[in-house]
Amino acid sequence: VSGVAAVDYSKIMQPVARITDLSWGAKSVAISPNNKLLMIGRKASCASLCELPSGRMLVDSGRMEHMGDIGVCAFTPDGKVLLMGGAKGLVEVYAVAPDGSLKLKKQHQVHGAEVTAMSLSADGRFALTGAADKGAKYWEISSGQVRGVIADFAGKIKATRIAPSGYELMVTDGKMLKVYSTNESAVVKTLEVGRSHVSGQAAAISPDGKMLANGNAYAIELWDLELGVKVGVLEGKEINWSMRYGPDSRHLFAGGNGVIRIWDCQRRAKVQENVIGKSFYVKNLTVSPDGSLVSAPCEFSAVVVLKAGQ
Repeated sequence: VSGVAAVDYSKIMQPVARITDLSWGAKSVAISPNNKLLMIGRKASCASLCELPSGRMLVDSGRMEHMGDIGVCAFTPDGKVLLMGGAKGLVEVYAVAPDGSLKLKKQHQVHGAEVTAMSLSADGRFALTGAADKGAKYWEISSGQVRGVIADFAGKIKATRIAPSGYELMVTDGKMLKVYSTNESAVVKTLEVGRSHVSGQAAAISPDGKMLANGNAYAIELWDLELGVKVGVLEGKEINWSMRYGPDSRHLFAGGNGVIRIWDCQRRAKVQENVIGKSFYVKNLTVSPDGSLVSAPCEFSAVVVLKAGQ
């Protein structure tokens, strides 16, 4: 992918930060574009913003009962805005100051159920959020105005993508993948990618929009979205609870039981396995925009940040 520096994942990633004492437990993570901030969405309606790599806590929200558990969070590509989606379908929009302080700008009641997936447009103006209500919405961050609805899925939304042009949206629940044209305000393509939305726990769409990784029991199935065909299977020995592509659209990060595995999707090979905890399902992980950092909850009250091998 042009503009993305290659990161060497052949060397095992090393832990550079560990944030502990997160009472109530971590549920979602996001790394700022400059790799200086880590946002942690937590259970019991809390959120924390930490400095990297020190792990120092900059902001602790306290209880936000109106939100519920913070299941998704994301920074805009310029790093100046942070979005958090909660279990009650509410999305909050914060301005991020250079010193890491946060200022609440907007609250948008986008969904009627838990927000389960989020993508932000390249210009930072729009969000595509999926929810447990089996649908996704494309909306303007500043106003909350909904510009598109992609509905009628079988289960909760697992992955979303906004094309850099902003003209194409992708949404999947693990059973169907739908492509929506913002020009035509309509779904223009539907692809059946799984037997059932419960076949797997996670899915990921590559940043270039060409590939889908979709969980199916212990395996990860790879789909070529341009051809609309399954092109490979990554065989595993356990359920993949979370998945995220690196910015190169080639490497896939998958969270298992206390581990983060990295797969090379071109070679269909596992590159490395990072043990980050024990008897803890890694249900959320994030990769930094430059691909050099990965972060995930690693035990009930802790989050780890790993850096690509130097």
